[in-house]
Amino acid sequence: MDFTIPYELKDMVNSLKKFLNNEVRPIAQANHSDDGYISEEVRKKVRLRSRELGFYGADFPEDCGGMGLSNLGMVLLREEVGCAGTELGDAVFGEAGALSTILLECNEEQKEKYLLPAVRAEKLSCFALTEPNAGSDAGSIETKAVRDGDHFILNGRKHFISNAIYADFAIVFTVTDKAKRGITCFLVDRGTPGFIQGPVQKHIGGGDRIGELLFEDCRVSEKNVLGKVDQGFIYALKRVGEGRVRLAAQFLGIAERLLQMCIDYSKERVQFGKPICRNQAIQWMLTDMSVDIQATKMMLYHAAWKRDQGKDIVREASMVKLYSSEMLGRAADKAVQIYGGMGLMKECPIEAVYRHVRVARIGEGTSEIQRRLIARFLLDSGPLTMD
Repeated sequence: MDFTIPYELKDMVNSLKKFLNNEVRPIAQANHSDDGYISEEVRKKVRLRSRELGFYGADFPEDCGGMGLSNLGMVLLREEVGCAGTELGDAVFGEAGALSTILLECNEEQKEKYLLPAVRAEKLSCFALTEPNAGSDAGSIETKAVRDGDHFILNGRKHFISNAIYADFAIVFTVTDKAKRGITCFLVDRGTPGFIQGPVQKHIGGGDRIGELLFEDCRVSEKNVLGKVDQGFIYALKRVGEGRVRLAAQFLGIAERLLQMCIDYSKERVQFGKPICRNQAIQWMLTDMSVDIQATKMMLYHAAWKRDQGKDIVREASMVKLYSSEMLGRAADKAVQIYGGMGLMKECPIEAVYRHVRVARIGEGTSEIQRRLIARFLLDSGPLTMD
């Protein structure tokens, strides 16, 4: 097995690192707020600059305005974003749902109206799947779409929708055939009558990009069906698996940053006349973090490589999301312990990281739902093999 990272991918990662350090980080620092809020105007500036440099939408095909970057390439780039530790890192590739690969299901007419402007960072989308009674059990969504001639009438409520507040259009999943569990996906423009912006939903990471969307007799043309009627859940599953792998890459990067911060601090912090890195207890915590990171990296890179071979990675995506999110939680906990009292202080970056990474075990499928999926594979197909 060849674990060599191609030179062109290394070069792209280095270019991204320069962009993050020289441009994104200064913008984030100049616009920092304690509640995590950074204006949409500032975020758009970062997205457009990222697009100009070729990072935004890099994984989309060339005929869609991207550069056809491999899954491994995107994993390496997202790992670097996590490692950079900047509040604006998510804007480099589009805030959650802002640029979803599910848009590759667009037909030619939809491509011109939605896909191409999204890849050019001119329009933002949001992925409206989750509902009050359908979180991990996404197949139980209640938002309905009833056909009315050449239109559909949408009624329902979505919540915990990332990027809901600023999206130009929503990718909305609805029930169209309850008996057959038929789910259909629609592209719904903001401003469509009956498409109502619900309240902002504050969460542990702060900011204002998560909220509710309400649909009250919202009339949508059949031309806005994404893909085929009743097939929307299949498209959603494809996107979720890919999203889990890329999210895991950012978790990996954050953990790598935490480890380096802990190494540096342990060399500087002196207690009882010597740096605390000389204490075996500290060395073991650093070692455990390092082993966890390396295990995650191998699991993650293999999943991305396998997807680039055209193979299914549903099980691998669940495994790497589960392991990386829990690994990150362990790393953050050890970081607080190594920093001691300073790790609890607001002026120390460790405190904010510790709070923010708690969401890792919830978003894109909880740890429990990942274990459920993996167990199903084990019982149906047996242990995972390397192929």
